[in-house]
Amino acid sequence: MGKKIAFYISDHNMEHVIRNIPLLQNILKIENDLQLFIKTGREQIALIKKWIGKEERLHYYEMEMKDRKRECWDALAEEEVLFLKEEKIGLVVSDICPWIFIAADELRIRSLLLGNYTWAELCEEEEEREDYLSCYEMAFRMFLYDLHTPELTGVGVEYELMSMMNRPYHMEKIESLVYGLEKPLVFSDISGEKNVDVSGLPYSFVVTEGCIFAGENVTVLSKDEKDLQDYVAASSYVIAEGGWNRIAEAVLANKKAAFLVNEQIPMSRQMVAMLKERQQCVEVTEDELSEIEKVIKRLDEFHYSYDYEYYNSDYDLAKKILFAYPEKRRRNRS
Repeated sequence: MGKKIAFYISDHNMEHVIRNIPLLQNILKIENDLQLFIKTGREQIALIKKWIGKEERLHYYEMEMKDRKRECWDALAEEEVLFLKEEKIGLVVSDICPWIFIAADELRIRSLLLGNYTWAELCEEEEEREDYLSCYEMAFRMFLYDLHTPELTGVGVEYELMSMMNRPYHMEKIESLVYGLEKPLVFSDISGEKNVDVSGLPYSFVVTEGCIFAGENVTVLSKDEKDLQDYVAASSYVIAEGGWNRIAEAVLANKKAAFLVNEQIPMSRQMVAMLKERQQCVEVTEDELSEIEKVIKRLDEFHYSYDYEYYNSDYDLAKKILFAYPEKRRRNRS
């Protein structure tokens, strides 16, 4: 019987699933005799299917994880105990669902925690925070991405530091995007109700749907475009919301970036603050976006620091996850 891994992915937003898609792909690529059981939200499952395509070794289970109160955890854990036993799961991976570790601990199944923060850090009350931490402390090991919250190293679990992670770049596509451009390219994904006319500026803009920038020098990408990292890498300037994906894409490509803190993403402010401290980005406010030329001038004058190096950890982390899979015990035949 081949290896069976249960992989739980937070459905609080799309940030978690997007960074885990290349990880899932690498796990499948490295290990042929493997079944992956994915538990996450409906939209997240749809995205995995869309980006990875048909794969018989992937098994999907829709599961709502957000806003589940502490009083529900025991019942949820009991359901997972039944699932893990029925499917004969050998390893549990979670980014960053907490009660999964209760089930894994009860069955003595090895479990791994991935992330750059945990839900414990979002709790306002100390008692609730301790409940979350009590779950995470059951993990066999943690893999922490760069730009993680300092609190993570004090959870009490053996941890290993990784770099950043996102979808791989495609050099031929990047070169084709840059080839023949007469104006510097600006990438942006900042959405909003107002429109900012950038027609007269000496730049070419490539933006996601709903972006505030408009004009004859603006190209709007289809919502089905999945390789946004290539457009980030091809750009001279990145002006984006400070979420995991854009930050990871920018730092992995060593791009000068101006980030708008996204208050709807808990880690946004902290990641942007850490990058500013490392001299690897500038912060922009919504008001400043109306005068985008001044923001670009700030980026021109900004001295990017190369003291902190990043690399895409997807392959290395996939190998470490598979290495953590417990070996079968040999019977003593003597």
